[in-house]
Amino acid sequence: MRNLFVRHLQTMYDGEMVMADALTAMSRSALPGALQNFYRRKAEEHLRTMHELNRVFRLLRTESKGECDTIIRSVVAGVDPNAVNEEDAIRVALALSGRALSVYEVSAYSTAVSCAMDLGEMEVAAIINKCLEEKKFNRANIEFLVEQDQLRMVREEFSFRENQVA
Repeated sequence: MRNLFVRHLQTMYDGEMVMADALTAMSRSALPGALQNFYRRKAEEHLRTMHELNRVFRLLRTESKGECDTIIRSVVAGVDPNAVNEEDAIRVALALSGRALSVYEVSAYSTAVSCAMDLGEMEVAAIINKCLEEKKFNRANIEFLVEQDQLRMVREEFSFRENQVA
């Protein structure tokens, strides 16, 4: 069980690293302003989580390198870091931190907390739970952004149709 737990943590760490790298690259290529700051903040969130996971690896006396997160890697592989058109960039951001990945991350961190507790690693469970709470908060923010984007698109479509009728 401990080996599976460590492999699961290594996979989570790899996903955080891939996300931090992708968001950092997007921040560098974005035009200065709110979008660049958004990417930078998101990259910093993933770097903080990596720091916390490194604390876990030290407590468990194991390495952070190991398993690859193929799900996150496949999503990031399809993202163009040079997408600087604001509308495209927002969609890229939602793809990177979107609903599916946020559900995936919350599930992965919830599983890790449960495994840590089953193994009697209460300090490890507390650290991972802190990361889980940040993931849940981010998920709620993403849901809000997606809903706002959907409302904007509906308003634009309604306005377009009204203009066609008039």
